Amino acid sequence: MWKSKNNKFLKVRKLVNLTDTIDSSIALLDGYFQQANLKAEVSSGLRTAEEQLKIIVNKSLKHKVDLEFPLIRAAKLKEKETWIYAWSRLLTIG
Repeated sequence: MWKSKNNKFLKVRKLVNLTDTIDSSIALLDGYFQQANLKAEVSSGLRTAEEQLKIIVNKSLKHKVDLEFPLIRAAKLKEKETWIYAWSRLLTIG
């Protein structure tokens, strides 16, 4: 059983893919959230490279980065030139 399952302030969404390290960190952070009387949810944990690329593509489209780097629209994980520049631009956007 995950330790963070007992958290009261920093809750983990059901479909989050946890690891022992991620779970331990979230469990430890709950005390800080409690001290600040803040409630929050963890919405992601471990992702595959493919899942991360999908996020990069979707954010690129949302922020219209694809207009500058159109290769992102058909990005392939093993073809870095199709996504690396869009990702870099996203990092500057925040």
